[in-house]
Amino acid sequence: MNSSDIFNFGLLIGGSDRIVALLGIESLPEEEQLVLVGRFSDIVLKRILLRVPDENVEDVKRALLSDGGNLEAFITALEASIPDFDRCLEEELEKTVADFRA
Repeated sequence: MNSSDIFNFGLLIGGSDRIVALLGIESLPEEEQLVLVGRFSDIVLKRILLRVPDENVEDVKRALLSDGGNLEAFITALEASIPDFDRCLEEELEKTVADFRA
């Protein structure tokens, strides 16, 4: 997964505008906002990956590596592998926002 895929993952979690608002970084220059949005998205993605049950790790890996890392296939695999994916995503967003503000 490359940096544009991480940014696209950011779209899944509400887009850069939502992330900027969640982090309260509206007053920063746009360039700095984009850097923080990328880092934030990367951290949320890693936290979500930690929620993949052991028995589904190989399926998620295959989806990540198939078609050169097709983001849609990867997200579909995550949704199929993580029970109540949307709730888990929101929980990880909240935790990551709290960590960024600490």
